[in-house]
Amino acid sequence: MLVDALTFVGSALCLLGIRTAEPPLGPRTDSRFGRQLVDGVRFTVQDGFLRTFAVTGGVLNFALAGAGALQILFLVRQNDTPIAFAGVLIATAGVGGLVGAAMSGWIALALGTARAIVGVTTAAALFGLLLPVTGPGWGLAFFAVGTVGQTAAVVAVNVVMASFTQRYCPS
Repeated sequence: MLVDALTFVGSALCLLGIRTAEPPLGPRTDSRFGRQLVDGVRFTVQDGFLRTFAVTGGVLNFALAGAGALQILFLVRQNDTPIAFAGVLIATAGVGGLVGAAMSGWIALALGTARAIVGVTTAAALFGLLLPVTGPGWGLAFFAVGTVGQTAAVVAVNVVMASFTQRYCPS
């Protein structure tokens, strides 16, 4: 808990160290939030890329959240994993997230945006297939590898899709 608090203090100090003034925002044509929301949803639904990204991202993140809610039960009840070690195994997903975020730019440059999205989404599904073969003892390695790989792939595809969307959408 102390380390967590210190990271917040470090973040605050870094933010206080920023001395660049923000440029003023340009005038808005319509400042009503509801209108902007409707325009954004309409733009997303009418555009094939953005519609696909919204559905893909929603499904991937929903599936990961659902699986995450069941992981502790799966590890402890089905595989007799000690609770503390189950926590360590679940925490390995964070390593996958860091790996996915770090590699996403390289993957997009090497494969191109479209191939990166398809390939990395496929990789997420393939890593997910390791989770059901998890077993007690050394069989928990399947869970660790599957969790790290799947989380890395989902984070990488989210970064690639968000980067593409930022370049693609009008301001």
